[in-house]
Amino acid sequence: MGPDRKESYLLGAEGSRSPMHGPNVWPSQLPGWQQQVQAYFDAMLQLSRVVARGLALSLGLPEAFFTDKMQDPVAQLLLLRYPPPPKQQSDTPASSAAEKQQQQQQAGNVVAAEGSQQQQK
Repeated sequence: MGPDRKESYLLGAEGSRSPMHGPNVWPSQLPGWQQQVQAYFDAMLQLSRVVARGLALSLGLPEAFFTDKMQDPVAQLLLLRYPPPPKQQSDTPASSAAEKQQQQQQAGNVVAAEGSQQQQK
């Protein structure tokens, strides 16, 4: 297994209410990206409030039992990107031809084995 090649970006709640709040660092070379990611972050916060209301109701609690405590949450969003693995190339054309021949032989063996099983029935 090779090195971990994932890329990540951590987005947190902005503001100054606690040490866990603060400004995010946005890449300047991606026009419009900040607005898109911030909109997604805000939508996920809103969804968490909907889920919290549903949980409260399912537990027989007042609907706002959790959400009234979620006014300025310490929330984070971790975005991950896993690039596709690099294509592995054969060392030499001869080894590639040898691999193809071996695969064909194995496929032929499977067909031959299936044919002999059918004859035995």
